[in-house]
Amino acid sequence: MTSAPTAELAAADPEVAVRAERMYGTYEQILVTCLQQAQQHGDLAAHHDPRTAAALLLITIRGMDALGQAGRDAGFMREVARHSLAFLSTPGT
Repeated sequence: MTSAPTAELAAADPEVAVRAERMYGTYEQILVTCLQQAQQHGDLAAHHDPRTAAALLLITIRGMDALGQAGRDAGFMREVARHSLAFLSTPGT
């Protein structure tokens, strides 16, 4: 993942912005593919849009990265991850 300085540079430098967008797009597409496969296997409820869910997961991951760098403890991070993924479970599981 990119660091905060890269994100700041992307706001001011179009070339950095293009590279950052490409990198985040790649991560997001990997997540989309995983979520689509999960739906095909019945592990992700059909009502979830894989692209939207992938974007939400990417945003969560980036936020967790920032919080981890700020010193949040592992127990807190596990709870955030658990709650962030809970909405993806199939009904009744």
